[in-house]
This record gives sequence, structure tokens and C-alpha cells, in this order.
Amino acid sequence: HSVFRAIQKRFAVNNGCSFPQPGCRPIFGRFRPDIAGVCHPFITCANRLLADNKTLHFFLNLSSSSVSYDVPLLQSLFESESPILDNELCGVIEQKTSRRPTCVSFRVLIPLDLDECPYAIFLSTGTHSHPPPPPTKPPQIILDEILDLMKRMRNPDLTLSTFLRSPQLKEFCQRYDGKELSQIHYSFVNQDKLSALTTKIRALLFPQGRDFNGVVFERQRNVKYQTYVRRIFAENDCIMIICGFDQQIQFLASLSSFEVDMSYKRVKGAFNEVIFATFLPDHNKVFTLLRVFINQETAESYRLLFQQVFSLISEVCGRPVEFHYLHNSGIKAVVVDMDAKQMSGLGHYLQSLDPLCRPWTWQLKNVIIFCHVHFKRTITRLLGSDMDLGSEEPYHSPWFRMKSLLSCESEDDYYHLIALLQDNESSEIVQWAEHKKHPVIAAGLNKSCSLMNPTFFESTRNITNAVEQSHYKSYWMGVYDSLLGATLGSFTIDQRDIDQYNARVAFGVYHNSRDNSLETRYYNHLGNESTQPVS
Repeated sequence: HSVFRAIQKRFAVNNGCSFPQPGCRPIFGRFRPDIAGVCHPFITCANRLLADNKTLHFFLNLSSSSVSYDVPLLQSLFESESPILDNELCGVIEQKTSRRPTCVSFRVLIPLDLDECPYAIFLSTGTHSHPPPPPTKPPQIILDEILDLMKRMRNPDLTLSTFLRSPQLKEFCQRYDGKELSQIHYSFVNQDKLSALTTKIRALLFPQGRDFNGVVFERQRNVKYQTYVRRIFAENDCIMIICGFDQQIQFLASLSSFEVDMSYKRVKGAFNEVIFATFLPDHNKVFTLLRVFINQETAESYRLLFQQVFSLISEVCGRPVEFHYLHNSGIKAVVVDMDAKQMSGLGHYLQSLDPLCRPWTWQLKNVIIFCHVHFKRTITRLLGSDMDLGSEEPYHSPWFRMKSLLSCESEDDYYHLIALLQDNESSEIVQWAEHKKHPVIAAGLNKSCSLMNPTFFESTRNITNAVEQSHYKSYWMGVYDSLLGATLGSFTIDQRDIDQYNARVAFGVYHNSRDNSLETRYYNHLGNESTQPVS
């Protein structure tokens, strides 16, 4: 039927002969008897028999082909001029993928009218001469469970590696008495299928991608995400995404000081993360206050950042943010490292709040404190050693002389020490001292050079360890993540911070079991002393 149908179709669309002519139609015929007396069958065009150029007309020799034809059936079909069947209902399944001709072939004969003859004939001929093929496809039920597992993870940065290392997958394998997917089904030895599934899941769950557009889309459809991603700001190619819960923002507004620092390893691409954080002595815990993902690092972008952050704080708290040196209440100090762009941005923002519009450097001298750890690191990078960790003669080293800028008792002593360093030390130290000579740098390092109330300066932590610890907590969720993945991971981390804080306030439960009391520290110190080697 298949051969008859195919030839009839060719002639029906005038594609049977090279140059179709009136009267072209397929007919069944036989050659004259050969020496053995056999008349071999063929199918040809009716016009070919009388044509001068016979190659222009259709011809098929049924006996020379390697295919076995049902010649009597074809003869009856062509001679009776049966109509073309609308549907091919006779299904023939033949095994053609075996590499050996002696392999088994299968045929299934299904009747046209299953109501009249509700049976099918299955024919198997030959002998299997090779082992069965290895399994190439896992059971569908396992695939469905793996897809469901990936969907429930909702990880925009899901890759084959992260999936194989996930605790969810280990739990799934244990249900099937295995440790790895390859122990559940041999087809999972080839991991390309799993890699394709992770790509598929990312595209289905996050159709707008994992960068800025993905964040905007997730914020539109996810109500909980909206309570965390508070503001998306864009101006002059500067884009920032401000993240924080109400409780974090309200807590930030109640503080007299906080720390600010930027991380360069959190997000892959153009965006970096700026964190506002503080240390809670009563809780012995670092608390993240706010996160800003920003795609620029200029003085103007920092000015916009502080403007948007304090505007959001005012919006959430219902009152404007105040600074003590301007309003006699509110924020007393901001602890940062010595980044020039960050300083300039904060100073120009504070200048916009000042009714007298005094210089931005004056604003900073009233509010800024620089991290002493970063200050000491600049000395260590310059000299190549950290004398603060121990030295035979620390008081007679350049390291100690440079560090003494922090302990000068007056502004005159500070600048006099700068002059001595520039007159007597190496050229590298001279350049270093020139930088520390800047009025804003001096004010942030030494209380005698600052316009801040000395009591405020002394009571404020002069390190940014809290914000650096917040960076490390974020790295626990991953480094160089996508922008969407970083914000979703921060959502989880900051919610945990709030839960730990509330549990401590409401029930007195610490976030860890370590006893940090004075008595415990005293006995720990005695124990450490007893283990020191005797010189």
C-alpha cells in the first residue's frame, strides 16, 4: 500500500515523469521471460512504452531493488486502478537500526477495521546477535520529580554544579537508596540532560532573565519581594536597587552611628553591593541595615545613593533624617574607609542639607570617622609587614611612627608628625603622608583634627568590621551571582538577621551558644596563657 500510494501521489501532482505529458499514468508490467523462464515485474509510465526517449518517464524495476515487494498485491492495485487512500492505516514497523543483517526484524500488521477484526499480527524473524542497547532515557516519573525539585529550589543561578551539590538532591537520592543520580538510573551518567533541564527551569521561572530586567519582573509579580526591594532608581545611566525590610530601616533611623562599605565580589557584572551595617554589643551580633546594588562608582553616584537611602528612611519612618551637627539630634557619626569617591558623595549630600551650604569638606569633618583597620592596612601594604602583630622593636620602626598619627593629642601635633615623616622617611612614606595631610582624612583619623564632639568620636566604633562581616555572610550565599540571585539571597540573609534579633529581644535566645560573658572571657584567657610555650 505504501508503494502504491507514493507512486499514485507523484503522478497526481504531475511529478511522476521528468516532463509530464497527457496520458502519463503508472501501470504494472512484466519483462519477457529470462533464461530461467521468470517474467520480472516493473512499474512504469504508460507513455514510456511508445516514447523515443524512455529516460524521461517513470520506471521502477521491482526485482532489482533490495527491498522486498508484495508483487501480487501491487499488480492487483494497479490493474484495478484503486483510488488513493486518504490515510495510511496499515502500519509496518521494521527494525533498520541493527548493524548486523542477521538481527531480528519486527512487523506488526493491523487490520483496517478493528471492529470487525479486533486483532493484530506481530511477526518476529531472525536471531539477536548483539547485547541489548544501554538505557538512554530515565523513567518519566523520575524526570518529573527532578523537574519539580528544581522548580521548588527557585534558584536563578541554578547550574548543573549547584544542583548536584544541593542538599535537596541528596535527600531525593536517599529516597531511591542511592547517593548519586547515576546510582538511581544509568542514563544519568551522561549529565548533558541535567544541564539542559537546569537551563530550561531558569528560562521558565525567570523569563525576563537574571539581571536588571529580571529584578523588575520579579518585583512586579512577587509581593514578598516587593517588601524587600524597596526602591529602584535610575538617572543618567546610574541604576541602583535599594533593599531592606521596614524593621531594618527603622532600626537604622534610631542609631547614632553606622558603617558603610562596598563589596566587589557579590554580583557578577556591572553592579556592586553597598552595605549599611552596625554591631549590637548587647546581642554580640552584626546586624545588616540596608543594601544598595549600584552599577557605578563615582562621587556623583554616591551622592545619589545617600540621597535615595535617606529619602527612603524618611518615607518609612515618617520623619526627616537628622544629623546631630546640623540639627542637634540624630546621626552623630558615619564610619567608612578612605575612599575618595564615597567621601565626596557623602559630603555633597550633607552640603545639600545644610541651610548655610558650607563646603562639603566642612560637613565631613563634623560627621566622618575612618576605619583604623583600613588605615593600618595602608601601612602594611606600603612597608610589607605588620608590626602591630608583634616585633622585637616596634617603637623604633617606621610602622609605629606612621601609626602614631592616630594618637596625636592635638591638631598641631598631627600635622607636625606629618611634616617629620615627609622630611625623614622614604619617598613612598612621603607620598603616604601627603594623603594623610588632607583636612578630611585628618579629621576622620584623629579626634583632635575633627569638628565632631570628642565624646562622640571616642564612643563610636572606629572600625568597619561589622559591614565587612556582613559581606562575608553574603558570600555564604554565593559570590559573583546574578543580580536577581544576589537580591533573593540577601532577602534570606536579612530575614534571618531580623528573626535572630527578635528572638533575642522577645525570648532572650542568642543566635549562637557561645558564652561571651566577662567571666568566660577571663577563664578563656587563662587557658590560652597556660598553652603558650615557655621561652
